[in-house]
Amino acid sequence: RMARPGTVAGDLDKRAGDFVVERKSKTTSSAPKADRGPSSPAKSHIELAREMGKIDDPVIRQGIVHAHILGTLARLNTERSKANPIPGIANLGKILMGHVVRHNRDLGMAILGARGTLHSYDDSARAEMAKLPGGSGAVAATAQALGAQALPIYGGTDQVQKNIVGERILGLPKEPGDLSTVPFNQLPKNG
Repeated sequence: RMARPGTVAGDLDKRAGDFVVERKSKTTSSAPKADRGPSSPAKSHIELAREMGKIDDPVIRQGIVHAHILGTLARLNTERSKANPIPGIANLGKILMGHVVRHNRDLGMAILGARGTLHSYDDSARAEMAKLPGGSGAVAATAQALGAQALPIYGGTDQVQKNIVGERILGLPKEPGDLSTVPFNQLPKNG
């Protein structure tokens, strides 16, 4: 479980360690995990599409493939930057993750349809919603959809990240000087 921002979730008074849960091994293969390779980043969407009867929908299938590609690209960029630091890769990674989260939000809602409008912040109500079509995968998809707007904003908006990449990495000219010290009535007029 992850911490959720805001007072509605009731997580503000908890410590980070309160969210740690011990993972149980779910290995079904006798091959070591390293030999099996990473699972698909779109696995939860695949399972949800099967449960909702939309696995054969060509638009949904294309969205799942897109989610897999974006997730794999993010993972490979992270691995590449660990091996050889690349200037600006953190900024590009943040932009990519914002795109990934928005895509996964849209895909999850497309799979769920009207079911995607149901969500609860209360643990007992979420347990009841997990009994509805889509199960706990639908509960996770609606939670992700509600939180998807945050990532492209916090830690520097996508636009700020693009400016950083343009100016510091690509060497594009900087924005005009700081206008915050100029009175509003003295700002240059465009047009």
